[in-house]
Amino acid sequence: MGIGDNYFFVKVTDKVVVHAEEPWNDHWLSFTNLDLLVPPFDVGSFFCYKKPSHGSFPDLLNTLKASLSRALSLYYPLAGEILWNPAAEENQFRCNNRGIDFIEAVADVELKELNLYNPDESIEGKLMPKKLHGVLAIQGEQLNKLQLVASENGQRRSKLEAFTSFLWKIVALSMEDSGNHNKLCNVALAVDGRRRLSEGDGEEKEKLMASHFGNVLSMPSGSKTSQELMEMSLSTIATDVHEFLQTATTKDHFLDLIDWVEERRSQPLVAIAFASKEMSVMVSSGTRFHTNGDMDFGWGKVVFGSCHVPSGREDCYVSTLPSPTNNNDWVIYMHLPMKHMNYIESHAGHMFKPLDSDYLEI
Repeated sequence: MGIGDNYFFVKVTDKVVVHAEEPWNDHWLSFTNLDLLVPPFDVGSFFCYKKPSHGSFPDLLNTLKASLSRALSLYYPLAGEILWNPAAEENQFRCNNRGIDFIEAVADVELKELNLYNPDESIEGKLMPKKLHGVLAIQGEQLNKLQLVASENGQRRSKLEAFTSFLWKIVALSMEDSGNHNKLCNVALAVDGRRRLSEGDGEEKEKLMASHFGNVLSMPSGSKTSQELMEMSLSTIATDVHEFLQTATTKDHFLDLIDWVEERRSQPLVAIAFASKEMSVMVSSGTRFHTNGDMDFGWGKVVFGSCHVPSGREDCYVSTLPSPTNNNDWVIYMHLPMKHMNYIESHAGHMFKPLDSDYLEI
């Protein structure tokens, strides 16, 4: 694995299984109706920290193991397995405390030497399995400009709507540039229904829904040809994004969605956003996830964190995350074909900044 003219190696020093601290009775747990709309989609994450100024490495590992064990006692299905339940005739959680693999490893490289912008060179096959993606940063002033342009029709659009509109158009431009003329290009936004489903039901219900770790998502989407998008202004595209997004922002929408799945639970189901064989990009907002401060285990805040989608997935997935260095910036994770990544790099360099040690201040 090369970094410039240098190479680094990762050596696994130990591998153990961490179980829940408090065991429970072995039982099956069914998926919720909204879980059934999301296909098996392996999205992971990784977090990087500066070297602690206190405590030995074994002590840090023991802290992590103990924290994980306690967390699994609260979220015990995560310590189980997804298996076929013959009695229910569907896949379910087998809550058997199988446990979580905990792998310890060391690398002969410093964090600041890693090319975090292009993980193909430094992360894949080392910290994460092989995959194709890119991680970039979009700065506060560029987001503000993008929002202003997207709001030129007189209606104020959110930063997420503006960014999604920009991404939708530039992917379409990349399609046209690569010879895929006038082909359908779809974009979908993941909408979290936790807060919406608990609206008006009191503080206790709000807390219960906020702690739910399953999928409570709707995925409204829009579909246009690449040529249409090429000819549309950003504000016009933003209007379309706003309109299809609004269809999934009410409590009634999520209640209707739950009922719709209940009537068809015995059938294979999938959200429209995942069913299309055309070019489709899923955008998920993680800018409200306060991982930068909450992921402190006692040796400092996160220096850098990002998503991870395995290379076997052909889905196009984009996630916006809060920057660890500037509250107004976003870190953008993109799991896209390289032809689109190359086009974005060459035609939107003014918008995105590659992640490097200078940006992360490490």
